[in-house]
Amino acid sequence: MTTTTTMTTIVSRVQVVSYLHGKSVIHRDIKPRNITYDLQKQRAVLIDYDIALYFGPSEDDPEGKPPTGEVGTRGYKAPELDAVTPYDTFADIWSLGISLAEIVGFLFPLLFFFCPVDSVEIAHPSAHSLQ
Repeated sequence: MTTTTTMTTIVSRVQVVSYLHGKSVIHRDIKPRNITYDLQKQRAVLIDYDIALYFGPSEDDPEGKPPTGEVGTRGYKAPELDAVTPYDTFADIWSLGISLAEIVGFLFPLLFFFCPVDSVEIAHPSAHSLQ
């Protein structure tokens, strides 16, 4: 992947997450497998909204209390998603950062350091030589 292509991909992924957060939605499972790319429109598309969550005031929660609970994919989810700690859109930013670092090849070995090998989703092409 060329530097220009990599930067275009990164910017597009940041834009799609920013758009989602602007609509008051936390995805809660951002990882490379859940971000595809529309070649015709030249933009990233975030998929798999099974555990996405609207945040903010609603009829059921007029105060808009921050969510808690254990969700997401190990190796990509923010630490607060493993606890009863309230979280917000920054949890998605954490996951996006890990995903972007993986795209440019910086983080893949760190996933094995922080997580047991059997719990990491292998999405990096060089992973096959490690198995």
